[in-house]
Amino acid sequence: MDGAPRVVLVDDDPLISDIILECLNGLGCDSTLLDDGLDLMSALWSVNPQLVILDCNLPGRPGMMLLEDIRRSAPNPAIPVLMLTGRQGSWNETVAKRHGVSEYMRKPFDRDVFKKTVARMISRSAADVS
Repeated sequence: MDGAPRVVLVDDDPLISDIILECLNGLGCDSTLLDDGLDLMSALWSVNPQLVILDCNLPGRPGMMLLEDIRRSAPNPAIPVLMLTGRQGSWNETVAKRHGVSEYMRKPFDRDVFKKTVARMISRSAADVS
């Protein structure tokens, strides 16, 4: 993988997005922020990221539906996807896993755990490409 790892973040909460972008910048990532899911598929084609970070609750198209879209018709359907959610129940995590989510993390999250998870996912993504 040449250059900085590319990450697409889809989250409509400016505060959470700022925290995530700060973490991604600290990891040396080249990040693209979308505040709704409507532009995700075109971003996947143009950005060709190594990781997608999805909020579960999004305007336009919910995160779970976007996950299905990725697995069905993205340029790289096996791309790692980290789903973030404020939902506390286990039902959503079970559904996300059925739809092929790579990692599932609840908000609020520990920044260090988040960074380690992202670094691990990017590293696996790079290994899969090699």
